[in-house]
Amino acid sequence: MTNKWQPMDTSPKDGTEIMIYVSDRIEIVRWSSKFLNWILASDPEPEDNDEWWGIGAALPTHWMSLPAAPLS
Repeated sequence: MTNKWQPMDTSPKDGTEIMIYVSDRIEIVRWSSKFLNWILASDPEPEDNDEWWGIGAALPTHWMSLPAAPLS
């Protein structure tokens, strides 16, 4: 796990949730092998339906691992 922005060609495409930088925003996503695109992590069951909430034609330039959850 890394806490630095990295180029997209090094991003994991195994379903791991990551942060990506797209134009002027940051999204939390995971790769969908069904749609061959990044889908929003908030989509609960993207592989079980034909609808998806992806990033569309936007091209992310960088990615970063999600930070660890805070300790309670």
